[in-house]
Amino acid sequence: PAPAAAAAAPAAATPLFAFKAHDGCIRAAAAAADHLVTGSTDNTLGVYNLRKRRAHGSLLQEGGGGAVSALSFYGGTHLLSGGGDGDVCIWRTSDWECLLRMKGHSAPIEALAVHPSGRLALSVCAGRKLRLWNLQTGKCNYTSALPQPTRVLLWTPRGDAYVTAAGSALRLHALGGDAAPVEMLHERPPAAAAFASEDVLASGGASGAIELWDAGSGERLSQAAAAHASRIKCLVSTFRSCGGGGAHLSSASTDGSIRLWRLVAAGASEPARLESLLLLRTSLRLTALCASLVSHQAGSAVALRVAAGRLAGGPEGAEAEVAEVADGEEEE
Repeated sequence: PAPAAAAAAPAAATPLFAFKAHDGCIRAAAAAADHLVTGSTDNTLGVYNLRKRRAHGSLLQEGGGGAVSALSFYGGTHLLSGGGDGDVCIWRTSDWECLLRMKGHSAPIEALAVHPSGRLALSVCAGRKLRLWNLQTGKCNYTSALPQPTRVLLWTPRGDAYVTAAGSALRLHALGGDAAPVEMLHERPPAAAAFASEDVLASGGASGAIELWDAGSGERLSQAAAAHASRIKCLVSTFRSCGGGGAHLSSASTDGSIRLWRLVAAGASEPARLESLLLLRTSLRLTALCASLVSHQAGSAVALRVAAGRLAGGPEGAEAEVAEVADGEEEE
């Protein structure tokens, strides 16, 4: 007989540090390896080393740029940023040099997503234009008009399709071919989405619930109805950085709460569902969330760093807070 699973220990959060990050409010946050980067309405990117727990300084693109509203890492080596000037910038993290500025959008950029291969990227602007970029040449290979602007933009873990939001639906668009997109219809417009596994997509919005979807068929699998008391602002997953296993999902709400979740795989008669591991309550109006993996090894605990940015509450500017979360459940 198979050995009994070890009893799960409750997750615990340890605050690491909090600091004044910007003079304006934080619009975006991204983390990879030891890097944490925040983007703000003060037109700068703040760069921080999570291992050393210190700031590296601020980045400002040539010409002043605009308010930074979108960030997307490829591994720990490169970062894409986009904002109010409509340009997409590629930064090298070894020396934080801006290698390339890709022009094409005539309106502020709302969202960015780097392909799992690192060769392509998607961007969406407030003018409802979606662009597909070749990161090797810096050229735009494809453009499309969306029904409305969206901040929901992500690739599938396999990289064979991408997801956008349109009204009360999430749409999964396959690359190549003329197949109609797979639609996942919500009662209220979704504001955030993240892949909890290769085939399970999580979404959240004004209802405060997190819904799980079969990305292939568009079928709703389950719902965490009382995930948050108010609107879900952000959803982030560590699925890809875990190499396809042991993923955790983090959600943030405009009521200042942050939750950590684990995906429970579907059983013989039960669909996939989310298990709540941790609830953090803050008095902040959260505007951005990111998570990075500290360790993930079979037979050991999982540790995550979760960083949250808040709206500026006065002349002191916006702050970023970083906490380390340890999930004590051992894997078989």
